[in-house]
Amino acid sequence: MVQALTVRFELTSYASVCDQLPAQSLSNLERETKEWFAVKAINKSQVPEDERNILEQEVISLERAQGHPHLVQLVDVFEDRKHIYIVTELLTGGELYERVLDMAHRTPPETFSSLDAAWIIRDILDAIRYLHENCNVAHRDLKASNFLFARKDDPRSIKIIDFGLSHRAAEPLSSCNCEKRTFAPGILIGCVGTVYYVAPEVLTHDTLGYTNKCDIWSVGVIAYLILSGSLPFLGASERETVKLLMTESELQPKFPNSKWKSVDPNRILLLSAAKGSYQSTYSSTSHEAPMDR
Repeated sequence: MVQALTVRFELTSYASVCDQLPAQSLSNLERETKEWFAVKAINKSQVPEDERNILEQEVISLERAQGHPHLVQLVDVFEDRKHIYIVTELLTGGELYERVLDMAHRTPPETFSSLDAAWIIRDILDAIRYLHENCNVAHRDLKASNFLFARKDDPRSIKIIDFGLSHRAAEPLSSCNCEKRTFAPGILIGCVGTVYYVAPEVLTHDTLGYTNKCDIWSVGVIAYLILSGSLPFLGASERETVKLLMTESELQPKFPNSKWKSVDPNRILLLSAAKGSYQSTYSSTSHEAPMDR
């Protein structure tokens, strides 16, 4: 209950609004240890009944994701009549997106060093492997702003945050609009995520559903961003970006000279190999069509 929250922590408001739910970010000081933590305070009255499962799933995913150095760690959860409070470790190193943007606007533009980029991508992939294999959780909203650094000057302190759209891949999703259809275990549905990072199969989920491999596509987009400072699939608008993702011939990453002429060729080989691996994996699972009841 909130009484236990305020007994343990001293709350101090400092930030803004969550993407998915009416939420306020707070910092809080644990009274006994004097250690700082982060709190997401969610106003329950502003969350529609049919979206309450998002809150529940976020907490479940956070609980299951404990113990990995590149996944944000849950500290506690409290609830009162008006709010739910999710307490996590406080990450003060800033967003990956902000870091990339800052370097891109320097003169001349910069990107992460090859060594730092390699470690960041490796650590992200290891975290996703842990989520998929150990927790049976698909994140479903991997984007640059959902990665925070625990420390500003330590690229290896990167962590995945915001599990609001995550789901256990072995459980049925209540948001299915496909009447008279049931999906095999491990198949997800629901057109969720962020357009510039979303996997193509998520956009056509009503036909076949998709698997946790949708996260791997998003990691590929993030790798491209880390290596070049730009996004691989970017239309004039979100609608145009969706059209690109729905057109198979447009899914080959491009390496324009304006962004890649001074980039180590090995970086391009890495992305090309990653794309081939993704296509092979997706092709081997895409036959798992929904079955009529």
